Amino acid sequence: MAGPVVSSASSDSALSWAQALVLLETPAVDGVPPSPSTFLARNLDQLKRPHHAFARTDQGKAQLATGKLQVAAKSVDVAKPEQAVVLQVADRFDLDETAALGAVRSATRGKSTGEKLSEDEWDRVTAWVFEERMALLQVVALLLRSHDDPSSPCYDLAVDLVPQIVSDSFTSTLLSAFVSRTSQTLPDAVRPSPTHSLFWTKQLVREQKTLLELVFLVYYAPRPADGAELAAVLGAIRATEWGQRQELFGYFDAETQALVREVGDLLTIVALEAHNLEAAMEEEYPIGAPGEEVVDAQSVYHPANLTKVNELVEALVRLDAERSSPVLLAWAFLLSKVTTSLLERGVPEAYHAFAEQSLRVEAPSGSSRSAATQPLFQLYAAHALAPASSFFAVLLSILQSPLVSSSAAANSEPNAIGYLSVLRGLVTALPNLIRLPFLSSAQLSSLFEVVSVLYSNPSSALLCAQFWEDQAVLNHVDLADADSSMLLERTAQSAGETEIVELARQRFPLEFGSLAQLVRALCAGVSGILPSSEQHDAGAGASSSNDELLAAKCAQSTFAYLATLPSLTHIVPSSGPASTAAPLPYEASAYPDPETGYSFRCTRPIGVSRSIVLPVGAQGRLVSQQGTKPVVVAWDVEWSAWKLFADVLGDYAGGAARSAGQQQQQQRKDVFGSKEAETDALPMEWDSDEEHERDVTAVLDILRSTLRNDHTLAVPLVDHLAEGGGDRADFIQTLFRILERALAPTTSAGATRPPPNALVSSLLGLIAALLPSFPGIVWTYLRGSALLFPSPKVSGGYGRASTASSTSRPLVLQAEALTGQYPVTLALLSLVHALVLEAQVSHCVTPASFRETKHDVLARALAWIRDEVWPAFGQWRFATLAEKYELARRCTHLYKLVLDEATLSPTPTSAPGPVRIVTDAFLSPRGATVAQLAPLLSTLTAGPEGILLLRKAGRYADAQALEDLVRASLALLLRLLRTRRRTGSSASSGHASLLEKLCLSPAGAASYAVTSSAASFGFGTAPLLLRGNEPARKPELLESLARFVVAPLDRDVAVQAAKAVTLLCLASSDGDAAEGGRVSPALGGSAGLTTLLGGSEGVERIVTALLAVAEDHLAHEELQVAIWDLLSAIVDSQPGLGMMLVTGRAYPFSATDELIPAPSAEKGKGAELTPAEKSAQDLAKSLAPAPPKPLARTAVGAALAALGEWSTLWRDRPAQLAAVLRFFDFAWQHLVDYGSALDDFRGRLSTWEAFVKIACENAGAEPDDDAGVAQYCDRVTAKAHAARILALDIQAALGKPKAEEAPSVKAFLAAFRDSRKVTSALSSAIASSCAPDLHQGIFALVHSSFPGLDLDSLRNAPSTHPLDEARDFGQEYLYSLALVRRRLDGYVADPDTHVESDTFADVVTQTAKLNLNFSLLEAQILDTRSWRQLLEIVSPLARKDAPAVAATAASLVAREVAQETRAGQVMTTVQAERLSISLTLVQILGGVGAEKSKGALLDLVSDLSAIFSSDALEPLESVARRSTPTFHQTLFRSVYLVFRQLGDAIPSEAASAAVAGEQRIKVMTATEMLLRDMLTATRDILMLARASKDVELEQDLALVVAVVSQILKSPFCPPAAVWLAHLHALDLLRCAFDVFVYMEQLEPGRPLYAQHVLDLCLAFATSSPRAAEQLPLDGVMTALTNNALTSAAEAGAIALVSPTDASRTPQHELWTSMLALVVALVAALGASTRFVEQDVTGFVRLYGLQLVHALSWTSSTPVTAAGLEELSAVVALMHGIARSSVAPSLAPSSPVVAVAGVFVEQSLHLLQHLVYALLHPNHLAALVEGLTPEERGWLEKEANSGGSAADGPVAAAVTLKVVQLARDVVGALVEFSDAWATLLKDPMDWKVERAVVLPTATVTSTDKASLGTLFDLCSFCIDTLRAPASSASPASLPSPSPFPTLPSPSQAALRDACAETLEASLLLSATQLALYTQQPQTQQRASGFARTLHELGSEVGDIVDKAVALAVPGAKPDDEKKRKALLEVLRHKVGGWV
Repeated sequence: MAGPVVSSASSDSALSWAQALVLLETPAVDGVPPSPSTFLARNLDQLKRPHHAFARTDQGKAQLATGKLQVAAKSVDVAKPEQAVVLQVADRFDLDETAALGAVRSATRGKSTGEKLSEDEWDRVTAWVFEERMALLQVVALLLRSHDDPSSPCYDLAVDLVPQIVSDSFTSTLLSAFVSRTSQTLPDAVRPSPTHSLFWTKQLVREQKTLLELVFLVYYAPRPADGAELAAVLGAIRATEWGQRQELFGYFDAETQALVREVGDLLTIVALEAHNLEAAMEEEYPIGAPGEEVVDAQSVYHPANLTKVNELVEALVRLDAERSSPVLLAWAFLLSKVTTSLLERGVPEAYHAFAEQSLRVEAPSGSSRSAATQPLFQLYAAHALAPASSFFAVLLSILQSPLVSSSAAANSEPNAIGYLSVLRGLVTALPNLIRLPFLSSAQLSSLFEVVSVLYSNPSSALLCAQFWEDQAVLNHVDLADADSSMLLERTAQSAGETEIVELARQRFPLEFGSLAQLVRALCAGVSGILPSSEQHDAGAGASSSNDELLAAKCAQSTFAYLATLPSLTHIVPSSGPASTAAPLPYEASAYPDPETGYSFRCTRPIGVSRSIVLPVGAQGRLVSQQGTKPVVVAWDVEWSAWKLFADVLGDYAGGAARSAGQQQQQQRKDVFGSKEAETDALPMEWDSDEEHERDVTAVLDILRSTLRNDHTLAVPLVDHLAEGGGDRADFIQTLFRILERALAPTTSAGATRPPPNALVSSLLGLIAALLPSFPGIVWTYLRGSALLFPSPKVSGGYGRASTASSTSRPLVLQAEALTGQYPVTLALLSLVHALVLEAQVSHCVTPASFRETKHDVLARALAWIRDEVWPAFGQWRFATLAEKYELARRCTHLYKLVLDEATLSPTPTSAPGPVRIVTDAFLSPRGATVAQLAPLLSTLTAGPEGILLLRKAGRYADAQALEDLVRASLALLLRLLRTRRRTGSSASSGHASLLEKLCLSPAGAASYAVTSSAASFGFGTAPLLLRGNEPARKPELLESLARFVVAPLDRDVAVQAAKAVTLLCLASSDGDAAEGGRVSPALGGSAGLTTLLGGSEGVERIVTALLAVAEDHLAHEELQVAIWDLLSAIVDSQPGLGMMLVTGRAYPFSATDELIPAPSAEKGKGAELTPAEKSAQDLAKSLAPAPPKPLARTAVGAALAALGEWSTLWRDRPAQLAAVLRFFDFAWQHLVDYGSALDDFRGRLSTWEAFVKIACENAGAEPDDDAGVAQYCDRVTAKAHAARILALDIQAALGKPKAEEAPSVKAFLAAFRDSRKVTSALSSAIASSCAPDLHQGIFALVHSSFPGLDLDSLRNAPSTHPLDEARDFGQEYLYSLALVRRRLDGYVADPDTHVESDTFADVVTQTAKLNLNFSLLEAQILDTRSWRQLLEIVSPLARKDAPAVAATAASLVAREVAQETRAGQVMTTVQAERLSISLTLVQILGGVGAEKSKGALLDLVSDLSAIFSSDALEPLESVARRSTPTFHQTLFRSVYLVFRQLGDAIPSEAASAAVAGEQRIKVMTATEMLLRDMLTATRDILMLARASKDVELEQDLALVVAVVSQILKSPFCPPAAVWLAHLHALDLLRCAFDVFVYMEQLEPGRPLYAQHVLDLCLAFATSSPRAAEQLPLDGVMTALTNNALTSAAEAGAIALVSPTDASRTPQHELWTSMLALVVALVAALGASTRFVEQDVTGFVRLYGLQLVHALSWTSSTPVTAAGLEELSAVVALMHGIARSSVAPSLAPSSPVVAVAGVFVEQSLHLLQHLVYALLHPNHLAALVEGLTPEERGWLEKEANSGGSAADGPVAAAVTLKVVQLARDVVGALVEFSDAWATLLKDPMDWKVERAVVLPTATVTSTDKASLGTLFDLCSFCIDTLRAPASSASPASLPSPSPFPTLPSPSQAALRDACAETLEASLLLSATQLALYTQQPQTQQRASGFARTLHELGSEVGDIVDKAVALAVPGAKPDDEKKRKALLEVLRHKVGGWV
């Protein structure tokens, strides 16, 4: 059952005690939230009486009768039926009515109830009441624990409340309540039900235990017990018989009985704490001397209290001597203090009676005390220590109880440290009470065992550390730290500890086990302060580092302590062997030395063991009785116990003892007094194999714990053991021999001893500890042995061992399954973990061959875990849940550790073998199975309820172990999901992995049989949950993960759970994408995720809970960031759920409105429905599902609330602000999905102003620390998201009318108008923290110091989605510091590598700095890209509204790019983004007026030139594709736009003269440099184009040609001679011609590059005559006549229209460009008759057929824009040749004349058809056809408009083009006929042979043009010029035009063309008549022809008259005057000629 989600922002009036406890146990980052603090303060009275906090009052009953109750200062209405139910609840539970009302309403869950509750509701009431009672008690306990702990978040609250809670009678009332609960009976309504009876009974026992805990906590910290309270505790023990006297004993089950035993142990601990032994030990005389101040009456030392307590203690002894023995001994210690005080300082008068009667100490006035009189404390101590009292057995029982459980989960019991401190006080008081040597051997053994158990508890870690620190000081070892936080003073307790250990040491090694057990416990206890190896791998914080340092110091102290023992107790031989005459090796004196006590001296070396030898001269004291045997001597000699430990292990590894013959042979060596003593014997013997095994295990534990506490001691320790001449490998070989012996099957028939589990587990731990220091030896042994990890081939499958494997490891592992305890399995898992870690650490220093050995061992080990442990442990029997969870956690963390290496492999197949084993088991389609995934997923699917239930049950160790398992499982799930996304995402593969299917399919939970019942958490059949509280269904994984996010658990668990849900949402989206947009059958879509989250109600609850945490300002920032990212993932990947999050509704419309039919429109507005319609409407309403209830709070609302306080978040919680804005970002990416739901929000100007402020906010100075950099990056990221949100909203606004009215546009443009703000924002947006020197330095350092380390291979896996936070800003951003340290540790551990520690630290430090730098870079680049996107989107509006600011901004960005000196790939990326921003600003600058932008444009020219000159950027490297990313396209576009806009601002050289001289020179210089660079870039691109076919290269060539063309047009362009020299040096034209001649084709028919080469040549040709002259010199005409098009053009086969798709062919487009180039050359070089005569005529003759084909157009041929373009080029070429044909220097036989003649002949036919087309506009309009989709679309649009086709803009454009063609044809004829010479020269100089127009007025379409044709053309022109100008704006083509080659139609352009055509036609007509009159054959003709000429002359005169009378609208006066003059000349000349 999912409990209510509690937020610290909740109102304190709505809290319950359970919720308050949750908030106090999981405090916010800033401490305790105010709501629980206020709640506790308001309910202080209940805290003062926690035993009966809900006591009934008459006032409550009276209020209830009125129907109103006061609840939290508010009046609540209570209905009559509910009143009755409340009274029933109050009566049954003895509750006040207010609490009863809360219980009822919690049970009914807000539903109305009758006068009786159902059985399930009673169950929920019971659970609520008991939970509240326990929660209140636990709140008080938490406050008491926090009272003296300043580090506790509740410290301040506890300091304030505890003094008010703990009154004088507080503990006595608690004790009374405890006693009363033992005799409490059950209500009558509960007794009949066994389940409810047991539930109530268990609750009462738990409350008893908790009450005693409160008493203990009060005594322990704020208020020590006094005499009366001690008596009260003893009285409670007596009354309840240590809690055993229970009224409800008959209802007990096993768990309840265990609780009662804990109650008894706790009573003993409380009684001991009430004695306050620690204070008593430090107090020398508790009672003053006679006459001094009287003891306080409350003190235990007051006579009355002494008497009373003494009586109670004796009564307890009589009641139960065993249980009372600890209390009796504690009381005996207090009596010893009293006795000492009275004896040494005198007996005050008040103590006379007590002294005489109880202490047997007589008063001073009486007779002297008899020698036989024994003080009472001695009698009590003797009684307590008597065997019958079982003192040590009772202590052991308490130490092994769950109260101070020494499980793996350290500190799981919150009071464990306190309990252990109390027991420590009792144990250390024993040496202060009696002399320990007087204890019997059995008692000493028991004492040592008690001390061992006490200090081996992980909670005793600091106590053990204090002991070793004291030993370091006492032994003068230079290990003590003066600044240590530990106590160095020798307190009475520490002295008692030392005395106990010293006693064991004095008997060592004769009594071997005592000291070994004590040292083992003290070493193991120190290990409790260390994090687990898994936690250490994950990274330790500062506190963990301090703990490791402390543990290392303790380990060094341990090493020194055992290596320098001051004495050796040994049995010396009392006589030599009977068979030898050898003397004794020592001499003994009859009387010991009186000063030293020495009585023995070595005369010869005495061999103690193989490694220990007593030297000659050693002196010793006799320990045994004089004259008894054996003779035990304590030799004063310093020796090492470590060597003896090695001998013990070697002896155990050797197996059987030495034979007698071997011993005799060994002793014979010493017959002649050898100076060397050797022996294989040991100085001790064991009574049994079990004892031997126990001590060997202790030795192994000492070694293991010491090395774990300080792993650097491994080599010194092993070297220390090998000092006697051995080898390092010998010791490790000994360990493996022991392992073989322990694991070998026992063959003896009588062997029934259980397998040595403890020995094997400790041995495996020691091997793991030695592994980092001796990897070669350990790996080699493991490789050659199959004892631990058999070959996978002999594995028997999941949980089953085959015959082969069962013979190798059956005894140990099978015995574990029988006992339910798995120490060996856990040790094996730890060993595998160490193996994996060592393989990773030493990866770089391990040879490849040995690396394979390691991989083989790991493959076997991981296969064993995969096959036999992981899938099967769930069915194993476990003695404790904590051990089960620990085993699962170790497997889980091991898998995650292996997968750390998976992040370094680009593909799964390239990963090492161990990694593939894990990835195949979880992710491979063939290897992954449900059995492998079930343990992981079932743990998470159970949800947080298991942990909470275990906590409520007081099973803290199990709860902590389960929480650790959940944390590890979430980490593994995250790693698996990220590995899946990185190496084989669903979207790319098209198939979901089994892991994703199980996680995201509604039936996935059933696949691995998960259950969330109480039994799944180990409660068996115990009714921890009553039936009414059990979950109604099995939860789905996604739902459980979501509950982990909001559950009151560890923050890390919640964060990881949120990230897991985020990745699963993204995975479901990927699955949908892989299915082509359909909902994947394997992965649920939005509806599927709704089901996975618990249905619609579950989704609502979870969303509400998530938003509550997200809005809680006291929640941890990391958790809030994870939740906002989760919400963003839902919005991005789940449209349905995203709709609910953003709008609060499941649909953007009402489903009911769609289902209910509306009245038909015909009936009118007020018409009534017919009965049939009403019936249909009612039916639709009944069938329609209830509309989903809108959310009370949406995510957008929560985000807006956060946005409202953005300045606070910006300062204090920038990561949260960035996450909120990221949510807005993703929501706005899906803005279209929400319809108009967000229009209200989008219409708020203030909100968008906030976004603009954030986007423009200054992030401040760049920090250099980890936390500062992370916050800085979060602020920059917030800026970036704010800019993106603005961009997305403005983009949406642009699609609507009046986009400038959108609030987002207004807000941004208002800021954009502020030049200062824009400059600041852009300066921040283009800033970069890149440090190339740092990047190069770290790599150089690594390469020189660690040559095998590839730092780039240790990068963290990149995020596969912006919401997958695989990389976090900070020191771990790019390179994994954990992996870097692991690799470096391998170099440090490698003996062949000599690395200074400073170098190691320097690499780590520099790598951390590198990560910080890359963090800054990532955030800054994101901000830069966001601003680029924003500027690109807003540029159309900014160009209109605020373009002036762009000038300053563009110069700023360009100057920053130009002045940048840092180089490298990272900076190239930054510069590329800067250039993109610069380009956008230049585009915006286009909206500025010419005068305003001129200065900025001139500055930009210089800045752009400086960019090209930059050594850091090198644009030409980008052109050559040697720079990543490429950026030259952006830079070229900027240059193009700048020069184009500069051309508009300064259109001519005359205008450029106005620029200041200095600036003009600067701009001209910059222009020259730019042109040079662009020409170089052009050459480079051409060379690349010659080598490869690439579309991108073609785009680059097009762009660079456009830039060069634009620069050449600039008035600041240098003279041609300047740049032509550079052009020649580059050999650019030859490169261009090569590309053109050998033009490549990307696809059939489409040439690459050629078009752009022609455009480049055309730009050169039109730039200047000098440049045009260079083209023929370099062979342009050769290239034009010898290329891939030559054959087709020569045959006239270049088709205009493609036969396949009716589009223009690329060959025709290229042919037209060739013609344009030749025309340009002819125009520039026409005066050079040689060029025209040789090159041009050759071109025309070669392509004559193609030219004639173009000129053969007729009025019946379709008209296309491309055809007109070609025709225009041919006519222009004809015009140029015609002009050249009349050159004076040209001979009449020149080919130019012949070519011109052919052209004229063709043009006369063409002119005939052109005039016909002009005279028939409708026919001409009908001929127009489109070749491109745009042209066809426009023509179709015109056709469908309904108007005349001839009136359309296309027809007008075509008409204008035809007029221009006619003008050009007539102009060519004018040039050919030399008309101007005819008009101006003498007839003798006329070229009468050039009369080519037919002298007739008749017009025939099949014949050449005649004078009549010219008359028709003149008439058309006159009519057009006479037509009145239209006031309406003519139809025009859109921009850009679908017909780009056609002129833009306008009346002015048509009039100008007609005027020019009219003049040329009249000139041609008149001069042609004149030529005809002068022809000789004309004079000889008949007079009829003369008449014809006269008539034609008259008609010409008439037309001239009409033309003279015309007034051309819009003509300039000078032009009009010249026109009139020409016409007058023509009129005069025609009259004379004809």
